Amino acid sequence: MRKPYISGLLYLFLLGNISCEQVKQSVRDTLREEPEVAETQSTVSDSTGGAPAVTEEEEDLPNREEVEPPRIPMTGNIEVLEKAEKALRNLPEFRDKPIYVYRSVYFYDDGRIHLQIQNAGQPLHVDTYRYNEGAWAEPEPVRLSVRDDIKRDLINLDEIPFANAFNVYQVLREKYTETGSSSEDYTFRLRIRNRTLRWYVPDIVTERESYALILKPDGTLKSMVKL
Repeated sequence: MRKPYISGLLYLFLLGNISCEQVKQSVRDTLREEPEVAETQSTVSDSTGGAPAVTEEEEDLPNREEVEPPRIPMTGNIEVLEKAEKALRNLPEFRDKPIYVYRSVYFYDDGRIHLQIQNAGQPLHVDTYRYNEGAWAEPEPVRLSVRDDIKRDLINLDEIPFANAFNVYQVLREKYTETGSSSEDYTFRLRIRNRTLRWYVPDIVTERESYALILKPDGTLKSMVKL
């Protein structure tokens, strides 16, 4: 009775051992086949127009859409300056009338213009006009003293068009570049005294030197003096 029992156990042991070997061999065959399958899938993706993988070098490249163009100040845009002057001339109080500027005009590189103008209806009065964000605000009255000589410090806008500010901008930009100055200041003013015009502009400053600009009435360069 014991021999058949032993034979049965031996048969089960051999059968189990053979099954394990078959399973192990099947796993080995599968592992050997996986690289070929992966390579085949990659080839199929390339041939069907699939997007290639992004490399680390490509991820480090800057996004071209995020690059902003260099800022151009208002004084560097002649079209904006002429538009502002045209809008001033088209104000109801100045339409078809001469405009007389009193004492000064301020040009700001952020888009503002401030100036004082003789009141068209009352010649002994002066008003302040402010241009900002593409429009002229309501005029504000200027308080004058008995010492102020209005006629002495008036000049017709025809003699000082806003486009002259663009000439000043070009001079500043050229001299900033020539001297290696890092300044980006393009704010300045035009002073009117006894019908004499003078531009007050930023000095040209570098790490080692400073220069003052002397400009002609139309904003072009007359001379540059080392300070």
